[in-house]
Amino acid sequence: QAIANNTDTLELKADQVNLNTDTLEAKLQTLIDGNVWQRAVLAGMGFVATTNNITVANANETVFMLIKNPSSSGKTARLHRLTIGSDQNQANKMAFYRIYRDPTITNNGTALNINNLKKGSGSSALTAFRIPSVSDNGMLLAVGNTGAVIQGTEQMDLGNLILAGENILITVDATAGGFDFFVTAYWEEV
Repeated sequence: QAIANNTDTLELKADQVNLNTDTLEAKLQTLIDGNVWQRAVLAGMGFVATTNNITVANANETVFMLIKNPSSSGKTARLHRLTIGSDQNQANKMAFYRIYRDPTITNNGTALNINNLKKGSGSSALTAFRIPSVSDNGMLLAVGNTGAVIQGTEQMDLGNLILAGENILITVDATAGGFDFFVTAYWEEV
């Protein structure tokens, strides 16, 4: 029976409703996580940095991006998402990416612009660089791959923290050289 106006009520009996609770719980968690990220962006605490395209010369692991949280920042960064990919549509091209904590840095590399996702809001307390030099990659946190597609995304759901004084390194290991890849990182600072 259709509800005629907003004063009518809808009555459901428990034995007549069949919910898939796994799906419902997953959807609710997605809404909650999405709302946390959206609230951070609206509050001016959401940031993004990208390496833009970098040519991978050979099929070795290439150091791509370094994100540093200075010990004096007073901030904790929560990674929301990493997007690793290529703007080249090549058949059978793929890459593995790795995320490390606290590499041994010998040279920061080229500084990247960090943009606040809310125009007119404050600057990031973190710094980011492309093609840094390291003598040790640090502790491996995660590995993923782009598959034979244009890009792969590591959804962190604000669960990977970069505490004050910590650094994160992202590498790309292509299956063949001569391709352009990029890394884009999104994070919240609290």
